[in-house]
Parts: sequence; C-alpha cells; structure tokens
Amino acid sequence: MSTPSSKKSKARYSIHPPWGSYAPAQLGIGPSNTRHPHEAHAHTAHTLPADPADADHAQILIPYLSSVDLARRANIYPRGVQIDSPSRDLEAMERWLETHRWSRVSSDAGNDFLPNNPPINVHAGSTHSTRPFSFPRFHSNSLEHTSQSPGSVFNAGGCVMGLDWQRRWREVEVEDINHAENSADNDTPIQPSILAVSVLNNNSTAHGIGAHDRRGYKSAIQLWGYVPRHKSGNEEITPCSITLLAVICHSHGVALDVKFSPTDAAYMEYGDQERERVTSGALAATYNDGQAQVMLIPDLLLLRRFYGVGDSEVLFLNPPASTLVMQTPPSKGLTCEWASSNRLAVGFSNGAVAVYDLRAALRERRMSIRPSSYIDVHMGGINGMQWVAITPHEMARGDGGENKSEESTTHKTLLPTLSTGPRAEYTQLLTSAYDGSICITDVRLAGSGSGSGGSVTLFDHIRGVAYTVGYSIHLNAMVSANGENTVVAQGLLASDYKRGSQLTDFACAVLSIATSTCHPFVAVAGSNGHVEVVNPLAIVHARSRRLQVYYSMDLFAVEFGRSEELYRMIDHLNPPSNRDREGTDKGKGNKVGNAVEKHPREELGKYAAPFPAESAVRILRWNPDSDRAALLASGMACGLVRVDELWDVE
Repeated sequence: MSTPSSKKSKARYSIHPPWGSYAPAQLGIGPSNTRHPHEAHAHTAHTLPADPADADHAQILIPYLSSVDLARRANIYPRGVQIDSPSRDLEAMERWLETHRWSRVSSDAGNDFLPNNPPINVHAGSTHSTRPFSFPRFHSNSLEHTSQSPGSVFNAGGCVMGLDWQRRWREVEVEDINHAENSADNDTPIQPSILAVSVLNNNSTAHGIGAHDRRGYKSAIQLWGYVPRHKSGNEEITPCSITLLAVICHSHGVALDVKFSPTDAAYMEYGDQERERVTSGALAATYNDGQAQVMLIPDLLLLRRFYGVGDSEVLFLNPPASTLVMQTPPSKGLTCEWASSNRLAVGFSNGAVAVYDLRAALRERRMSIRPSSYIDVHMGGINGMQWVAITPHEMARGDGGENKSEESTTHKTLLPTLSTGPRAEYTQLLTSAYDGSICITDVRLAGSGSGSGGSVTLFDHIRGVAYTVGYSIHLNAMVSANGENTVVAQGLLASDYKRGSQLTDFACAVLSIATSTCHPFVAVAGSNGHVEVVNPLAIVHARSRRLQVYYSMDLFAVEFGRSEELYRMIDHLNPPSNRDREGTDKGKGNKVGNAVEKHPREELGKYAAPFPAESAVRILRWNPDSDRAALLASGMACGLVRVDELWDVE
C-alpha cells in the first residue's frame, strides 16, 4: 500500500457525509442523527441524514448507538447481547448487602466526614440583570430560577476534586418512555443519573501533587441523583431535580479522582448471583493517602428504600469490606480511566502508569490485585488520561487482523476505528502530565523487554503544564491546549497524524476538556471560570474552506470578587462564535469587506489574568447515556456543581 503524499493528505478534508476524514466509519449514512430531548430514545428518535448546514447552527447531534457502544466493546454484555432483568425487591438487597458487607453510618457520625464550609453567596443571572442566591451545604436550585436555563446547580461543600456520571441500566433506556407516559399507573420513578462528587473538606486546604503529601483523613464521596426534564402523564413538562442519595464515608483523605465503570449491565458483568442482581456500577477512586480502590455500588433507590430513608434525609455508608484494593507504587494516583468493565489505568504522581484487569477479581470478590502493566511515562505527576483507538497496521491494509469471527464480519465497518476488533480492549493510552508533555503509550509493549522507549511515544510538548487531555472518537484526534492556551485538535491516524485544527482561543490555563462518544461536541473549562462548548466538525469544515472561524459558545462564567467575597455566575453570554481574524479572507478572489465581524473577548466578560483561584472550573463531564448525552456537569473550585441540559446549543 503506497503512502499518500503530503499534498494529498492535506486535501483529504471532506464536507460530505459521512465526514470520512474525521468521523468513524461506523456512522453509516452520516455522522449523527437529531434527537428531541423529550423523545431521545433509540426506537422513537427521528433519524435525519447528515447535513453540513447542521454544524453551522451548532446543534447537538446524537450519533447512532454503534458509536456509543465503543466504550463498552470489550464488555461481556455489550449492547445486542441478551441480559437478565435486575432484581428490585428488598430481599435481594438484603442478600446483596450480606454478600458485599456494606454497613450504614448514623447521621451524627457521618457529619464528621463532610466539609463544613460557610454558604456560597452568588449573584446569578444574565449580563443584563442578576439576583442574589445563597447556597448552604448540599442546597440545590434550578437554573430556571437563576438564569432561565434548563438544569440545576448545587453546593457540594468544598472544592470539587473528582466528578463522574454512572451509566444507567440498559433496560431503563427503553422503559423511561412508559414511566413518563404512565406515571399515574406506575410506581417506579424515572431512573436518575448518578453523579459521583468528591470535594476537599476545607477550601483553604493546599493540595500537594507530590508523593510526600500522603495524609489520610476523614472525607467522603457524594452520590447525587439527577432526573432531567421529562413529560408527565398529562403531557406537561416536569422540571429537572437533583437529590443527594448517599454519602460514602472513608478515612483515606480526599478522593483525587472518581470514575464509574462504562457498563450498563454491571450486575451481569461482575457476577451477581441470580437472586442478588442489584449492582448498578463499579466505582474506582484514587485517594490522597496513596490507595486506589474499586467498590461495587448497589441500586441507590432500592438501598434507600431498604433502610427506610426519607426523601429529605441523607444515607451515610461505610465502604464495603469487600472493596478491591489495587496495589500501587510508593506514590499516589492522581487520575484513573476505564477502558471497559475490565481494564482500568491509573496515573501516579511519580509519572508512572499502571494498568489493572479487574473484572475477574471483582467477580471472585478478591481483596487486592497487582497491575498487569506498569510503565514509566512522564517526569511529573500525571493529571490527564484517555484511552484511544488507533488503527493498527493490519487494519490499515484492510485484512481485518486476526479476528475472523462472524461477529467481526458483521461489524466490519467498525474495524477502521478499533484497536483489534469490536470486542478488543483498548491498547493505546494518551496521558498528560505536569512536565508539559503528552505521550501515547502502547500497553501491549509494556514488559516486552523493549523498555519504556519502545512503548511510550512523545506526541507533544508545551511550554508549561499540560493540565488535561481529551480524545474525540468523531475526529480521531487528540484535543489539548498548547503553550498559548489555544485548544487544538491533532489527528492520531496515519492520514492526518499531528495535523492540527484550532478549536478556540481560551486565553487562560485550560483545566478540563470533556469529549463524548455520543456526540462530537467538546466542552472546555479553565481558570477564568468560563465554560465553552465547541463544535469541532463545523470548525474543520470551515478550515477546509480556509476560514479562521470558531463555532463555539460561552455556556456560563463564574467570577469572584475578592473584596466583597461574592461570586457572580453569568449565563447567556454573547457567543464568541463566527469570529474571524484579520487577513483570513485576503486570499485569492476574496475581499476584506467579506470578513466576519469580530467579537473581542473583552466585550464578552473576559478578564485579564491572573484570575482568582476561586473562580476556576476544574472538571467537566458529559453524561455517557445516549438519551441523556447532552447533560454536562461542571465542578468548580468554589464548591458549586452545575448540570446543564444542552439539547440545543446556539
């Protein structure tokens, strides 16, 4: 197979469906299909062919379920495999608690594990008018009250360190319609999306990244339940709601990162007995004292009903005695990332990466496990990690690799974007660290005798700290910030390797980049308190026409006044999209007068650095469920957590 020339490679940008140069091949006729927020289910969604004009309006587009299943492809029970219904009776919960040895903590004892910071006073609204709001600990409010936007905001109690969504049970994605339409005849409520949050107990606590700061103290992981807007039995729109369902108390210090296993059939994946199928997910956490653990989480609604917890009460729990402890080096894990229900990677403060195969250990109820791979990657602590699917050489030739099964033939359109087939584990790991480097590690070469030089490839290096890294399956590209704090998407495939497209100029340190397997949109947050949602497909389309246009919007901004000690949260900012730089339309056959009108950042509420540390937005997470993929959770340094429903981004 001949290698294309440089000119041919640069000419591969396509504006026609299925966006072959940037979208995965499994999308079929187009990269996406449009779904209404109240009819967002697979069997009722109205499917539309892809149109480049859709990208110009920056509308949320949800692709087909085959794209969503990329994160579950190495699971035992991926979509399409028949699974049993979970148990929902109290006797099954009692047997499950006896097996996993969970225990309840009294409210008085549980309060010692929670942060005790003063209420957060916020002036919320738009650029034209704001109103004062006060958020005591665990108090929530609807964004419809604060800024006429769909969503919720609540006070988690301290600086948010970890944040992640849990996938819902697979059958719930089908049953939600019946629950919404027949709520009067059905006592089972709509299944909430579980959001795990870990915070610092004291906002003034300094967080050290080195191995020397390994203190253990009382802390907790909060589990919130979020129910988005939905239609009730009388066709009225029921507003969203969020509730603190449970608090897991522990003494390992703050949970630096929390991640749920990417499976929607956890009770089958992790070997629940036939009469005890109540496991809803597996939660991995890395703690300040250096420990890294994985615990199985039950159905929280059934657990609250088992203990008789009231609607306004909080359920406090001890970590289960059957928690799986991962053996770690003499440092602490700063971040972790699941590849499937089996494989988990942990990045440590000494710059090393450990990969664990956990499914068998969880099914056998083991107490500890050693890593299957341990690789020295960086010179500093690892703070960003993503599993990526890079086409191997045998896939590029089109021979399909070694997997010749019937399923491989059925999913032959999946092969160009997978590592070794539709059921294979991820093998490529993308990491960023405090040393300013971004590396790609092939875990298959770890321990092969080639050393770290054979398994680790330096992809990029910036003049500063690489705080985060993202991976877009729709672009087959890495998304990161460069030394000028410009967010750039760089191709990972051989046809467009390291070819970059600027997504947005963020003008401050970029702390979090969130991507999704359910849609191509990229969310960016940083130290200036702003959250932007970027449409990379529209930007790539504009680059093919040699236009320096950005398709993005400022979702909201958090500002902090040091003298008043008052926060301001502003929505409905004028979108900084469709900005054009001077001279971009001075090319052949173009006139300067046709340039798009510029919108300076100073007019949009952007303030010059340095920014107060309290205004930073630290973590962004998209919801992994296909029918709730437009839910974006934002964790802030001030302690607020905000959930936005972005069914339309214009």
